[in-house]
Amino acid sequence: MVLADQRQNVSNKRQAKHDELHSKCHQVNTITATMKEKFNGLQKTVATMAKPVIVAGEQVSAAQLIIQAHEAAKQEHREAEMKLDAHKERVTTMNKLHRELSNEKEMIANELGNVNRMHEDVGASSSSSSSSVLSSSVGSKRERASSSSSSSSSSSSSSRTAKRQQKKRVRQWQNTRVNGCTKKEWRIGTV
Repeated sequence: MVLADQRQNVSNKRQAKHDELHSKCHQVNTITATMKEKFNGLQKTVATMAKPVIVAGEQVSAAQLIIQAHEAAKQEHREAEMKLDAHKERVTTMNKLHRELSNEKEMIANELGNVNRMHEDVGASSSSSSSSVLSSSVGSKRERASSSSSSSSSSSSSSRTAKRQQKKRVRQWQNTRVNGCTKKEWRIGTV
């Protein structure tokens, strides 16, 4: 009897242990299944997120190209600005040179005009003095006529020659290139 009780007792303990292990296995199976489902879901999420990562990577490459193009454009713009500034300085210098040359040209034209008026005045006074000499001088009519005629023709001839020379100088000055023109060269009497 005692032996049978002992056997029953051992059997009950083993049954209880079996039941406990069965329960634990069931719990572990449930947890494992849940974890497997979660694992599969995470795998799908990773696969789904891989596409945007690839697309974003391509966009990063494109963005880098855009940034490089932007930097290159900025550099070209800076170089163009420097060229513009240098050109502005050259234009300013040329404008200043043009003003100086125009002022000098105008001054020389005024000088030439004054010289022409002086020659006209000299020609007029010389012809009036020759006519007064003609009327007041004593001598033969033939001598007086020949003397006044020669002095009048020589004075008008010298006046015409002076005018022609001045006009020639003006034409030469107008036909000369700006860079070759200096005040000294065109001052009256030095050409």
